[in-house]
Amino acid sequence: MKVEVRLYATLTRHLPPGTEGKSAVLDVPDGTTLAELIRQLGIVPEMAHLTLLNGVHQIDKDVPLHDGDVVAIFPPVAGGDEIHHFPTYPIRLPFPSRREAASIPATHAPVGTMLIPLKNVEIGG
Repeated sequence: MKVEVRLYATLTRHLPPGTEGKSAVLDVPDGTTLAELIRQLGIVPEMAHLTLLNGVHQIDKDVPLHDGDVVAIFPPVAGGDEIHHFPTYPIRLPFPSRREAASIPATHAPVGTMLIPLKNVEIGG
């Protein structure tokens, strides 16, 4: 089956040789999972920090892929030589109401809760 893989930032070096840009269409065996694809690309699992399957954030990496799926993989965005894990807290941002959002193109109307990593911040009081 064919799966499109889009890799970003430092992960682009894991695309097949001769690939131009950030994506490639790969032939993978039926039943291949997202975790197996990440391994086949030679990506250390911890470096596949954010994975999207057909545009949806995919936490479960044991999900099987299907013909025509589009997989996007982003590395951690923090700089430095180490991977840092800061606590995250849900913060409700003043996004437009659903009624207001209906009149804005979907690409410009974020709705929901974001997890924002906080470092050296005391919560409560």
